[in-house]
Amino acid sequence: MWRDPATGTAYRKAYYEAHKPEILAQQREYVAGVLAGPDAEKYRDDMRQRVKKWKKSPKGMANNRRYMRERIRALRAEFLEVFGHRCACCGETDEVFLTIDHINGGGKAPRKAPGGAQHSMLYSIKKMGWPRDKFRLFCMNCNWATRKGDPCPHVVRQADEMLAGVLCA
Repeated sequence: MWRDPATGTAYRKAYYEAHKPEILAQQREYVAGVLAGPDAEKYRDDMRQRVKKWKKSPKGMANNRRYMRERIRALRAEFLEVFGHRCACCGETDEVFLTIDHINGGGKAPRKAPGGAQHSMLYSIKKMGWPRDKFRLFCMNCNWATRKGDPCPHVVRQADEMLAGVLCA
């Protein structure tokens, strides 16, 4: 036993890295043997219970949050890539302000459904194949302005300017 725990930890890490393929092969062989044996169902139940307990632990919850943040960030990046990194109405490009807009409304229902959140909506949109006829990329201002079916102020202002230009000419 090492007097300094850090020395033992460093040794174990170095040993694992040096023998990683053999260790993983032994683990796979062991698990395959257990899963093929008479106690397979007991082993699976035990593993499920351990995983469930770990996920509820502070370390497991933190790890799950980190994993989900990374997945959501990647999914959002894919959504922005498909829809062009730009508000379809005003041209805003700051990704912090960009969000999903339902072209025909109805965005509240999926959010209010059990488990509904922006990332679950992104998963659904991706599963549908990123349909551009149902969704578009809007900045928060344009999205908020059009939420009750009203036209966006940018569109109204542009129409007024065009109309004023025609009338003045």
